[in-house]
Amino acid sequence: SVVLLFEHGPRGSLGLIVNKSDHRSLGHLMAQLNLRFRDRATFERLAESEVLYGGPVARDQSLSLIHTPPGKWTPAWTLGQVGITSAPEMLLDLAAGTAEVKEVVACLGLSGWAPGQLGTEMAGGYWRVIYPAPEALPGLLFDTPLRERFEKARTLPEGLPLSIPRQMI
Repeated sequence: SVVLLFEHGPRGSLGLIVNKSDHRSLGHLMAQLNLRFRDRATFERLAESEVLYGGPVARDQSLSLIHTPPGKWTPAWTLGQVGITSAPEMLLDLAAGTAEVKEVVACLGLSGWAPGQLGTEMAGGYWRVIYPAPEALPGLLFDTPLRERFEKARTLPEGLPLSIPRQMI
C-alpha cells in the first residue's frame, strides 16, 4: 500500500491509502448522500473523480478529501500543495460549485496506528518511508494511475522529513 501519512505524534498516527480503489465515484457517493448539485456539469466533473479505499478504520464514518490547492475547511492538514480535509462543508461547496479546487479525490476510511505502533513497525522494517518533495505529491495523487502509484512513490524526489524521525528507511 501507498499511505499518505498526514498526522504523526504522541497520540498516534493517521494516514490514507492512496493506491486502492473503493470502486465508486465521488459524484455518485455525493448523490447517495442527497447533496444537491449546482448543475449537471458539476455532477459529471465529480463523477470522474474516483473514491479510494483510505483504510480499514472507520470505513462507514470517515470520508476524507485530498485536494489542490489547500483550502479554508477545518479540520484540515496541508502537505505542501495538497490539502486534506474531513469537513462536511467541503462536500457542500463541491456540490454547489464554490469549492475552488483544481483536483479532488475522496478516501473512505483511514489507516491508523496507536501511539508508538508505527515507530515500532518502521524499526522492524515493515514500512519503507519516503519524504517526497511537496511539489511531487500532486503528480502522484492526481496524475498517476492507481496501479502505478506504488512504483511511482518509490521514485519520487525526496524532500525533508517533517515529523517522522528517519530511523529505518
